[in-house]
Amino acid sequence: MTSHDVVSLIRRVLGIKKAGHAGTLDPEAAGVLPILIGRATKIVPYLEHLEKAYRAEIVFGIATDTMDASGSVTSEKRGFRIPREVLMKALERFEGKIKQVPPMVSAVHHRGKRLYELARQGVVVERPAREVEIFRIEVFNWGHTGMEIGFGDSVTIDVRCSQGTYIRALCHDIGEMLGCGAYLLFLLRTESSGFSIGESVTLEELSRAVSSRRTHSVVVPISYALRNMPSVAISPEEVSTVAAGGPISRAYLPGDIRNLPDGTKLRLMYDGAVVAIAIASNSGGQYILKPERVLLPAMRSNQEV
Repeated sequence: MTSHDVVSLIRRVLGIKKAGHAGTLDPEAAGVLPILIGRATKIVPYLEHLEKAYRAEIVFGIATDTMDASGSVTSEKRGFRIPREVLMKALERFEGKIKQVPPMVSAVHHRGKRLYELARQGVVVERPAREVEIFRIEVFNWGHTGMEIGFGDSVTIDVRCSQGTYIRALCHDIGEMLGCGAYLLFLLRTESSGFSIGESVTLEELSRAVSSRRTHSVVVPISYALRNMPSVAISPEEVSTVAAGGPISRAYLPGDIRNLPDGTKLRLMYDGAVVAIAIASNSGGQYILKPERVLLPAMRSNQEV
């Protein structure tokens, strides 16, 4: 099931027309896919670039043309023994900014089509390398390996990374670095755009909540989705100005955000709701807060916030 399929299904279940997702999840992967509904679709650009976290199981000694278990074997290497500490040092070398070539089975667009759609047709195209950042790689489970890793052994790792990182490519490249080959056996996205798997619900749980009229129990407000963005409270009089896209000014900002640089994005809040996302700048000792994305419909009055 693609991320688009999930959105279509949720539109039907909720009986709504407007829905979207933050951060495409490859069809072969499982895990967190943040879904935005209604006017919350306006905040997709503020979420999809946030960090991602994955749990991945790597099998060593075998490489495939898809870099995962669904592909055809392109090479096998037997008889090797890799000490655990060698693998740990190899993982460390992938931390930081690295270049990756997107896999053919990824969701990257190429001339109007997803790469995985072309791959299903047997088409292979040139893909330019992209810079991504790996913030941390840790071994979660050594599996059935001893102190050395051999042919067919698997190890599960946790990866925290930037948007656009391909974990199957990372697994493939780890195998290449070790000289034995490797492929991704299983991939779970454990965090995306500030949402963890522990606070996520399955499609079945969503359907049950809707059927039992408990939809509110599986939907969070926009303010929660943007909870990591600095906020400024605005007055009832300023709500109309902001809702119409007009800037407001402040002689000072709260202490915790006073020294943020020009261009910082803030939530403009009233009565617990996000009225708009604004860009802050300092002009002549006045902070100017200019709405970049208004989330409150302009036709609504401040009494309706």
